[in-house]
Parts: sequence; structure tokens; C-alpha cells
Amino acid sequence: MGSTGQHGGGSWEGMNPEVVEAQARILNGLSGEITTLMQKIEGEVTALADAWHGDDSRKFAAEWAGTHKPVFTTAATLLADMGNVSSRSAAQQRATSSN
Repeated sequence: MGSTGQHGGGSWEGMNPEVVEAQARILNGLSGEITTLMQKIEGEVTALADAWHGDDSRKFAAEWAGTHKPVFTTAATLLADMGNVSSRSAAQQRATSSN
């Protein structure tokens, strides 16, 4: 059964490996950007800890480490995984199409 496509129409099935590979690179790049952002935030949290002492400071740092940082880590990992799956799928498509 043909697909009408949700993005731009068309009625074909299969994969355009060039586009999928490009998207995989974008996803991997976004993963790296999130990791970089997380490292920058970590530096800011450390700087705050140097300038802010007491229970509220410890609570703030614990909230970053226990709640927020894991969300960034998960997002970066998921994007990298999506990029890797896309890359492998494109490679498999190329291998199948060349047979």
C-alpha cells in the first residue's frame, strides 16, 4: 500500500538514504549540542556553589544534579540513538538496493 506522506506528499514507499543520512548527522549534532550545553550549565552551577553557601545552595545543586542534568543526559542519548539507528537503516537500505 502506498503512503501519501505527511511531509510534502508523494505516493511511494521506501527510503531516500541520502536524506536519512543527512538527518542522522543532524540528530547526532543536536546530541552534541545538548551535551555541550549541559557542560556549560554544570560550570555555571559550580560557579554558583562557589559564590552561594547554605541550605538553599545545596538544594539548588542537588536539584540540578538529581533532576535536571539527567534530563539533558537522556535527551542527548536519545538523539544520538536516533541518529545511529537512522545511519544503520540508511546503510542497510543501500546494501539492499545494490543487490
